[in-house]
Amino acid sequence: MSTEAGFYFGIFKALSDLVGSPDSRYTLAIVFSALFLIHQGFELRKNFPHIFLMNMELKKFLLYKMSDFPLWQLYLSKLNLMRLMLVIPFFFLTITNTILILKLNLTILSFSWLIVQISSLWISPVIQLYWSPYIQGKIETTEDQLLMAQTIPRKYLVVPLLYSLYLLLFIRFPDKWGWVVPLILSVYFSIGVLFSHFILGSVAKKGVRQLESSSFIS
Repeated sequence: MSTEAGFYFGIFKALSDLVGSPDSRYTLAIVFSALFLIHQGFELRKNFPHIFLMNMELKKFLLYKMSDFPLWQLYLSKLNLMRLMLVIPFFFLTITNTILILKLNLTILSFSWLIVQISSLWISPVIQLYWSPYIQGKIETTEDQLLMAQTIPRKYLVVPLLYSLYLLLFIRFPDKWGWVVPLILSVYFSIGVLFSHFILGSVAKKGVRQLESSSFIS
């Protein structure tokens, strides 16, 4: 994990101490889980482009093409490798959220953060890599294009969660209705991840097909 990740954990701990109601803490755990794991995917892709980006492996492309090994399998292996590398921050995040939640009365909502956390682990590599099959330029150009591409899913997945957390600073729900916010956020995020899995996966698959037929690996 990066130094910035440690900073996020510090902010999360400070906010959890300030938040009073259990439902607000559930909301905080949901937002932090999504934000943290998606950001960790960004850090991995940025720090290890030679491992995760398709355009970094021209020689391997030629070998794959001669062996009739589908490039789609190469793309999927990169996704799974990033998920595997995210297991460590996932583990630390699980411990942090568990400590936070165990201080509260356990209900079915207590585990909504875990659904969001697992969904974030799954979708984070997709957000970072779905556009990589389309990029065949230098690393500087690659980084700019990937930043623009990953901004799109982050806007509809993460930004609404941040807005909801910000609004909770000014709007206080009655105790009997406080569970509504974490429930809505977890359902919204899960549906958004499912949507992203199919749509971004289709975009990536189209890019891989174009890459297989391009002069870049001819």
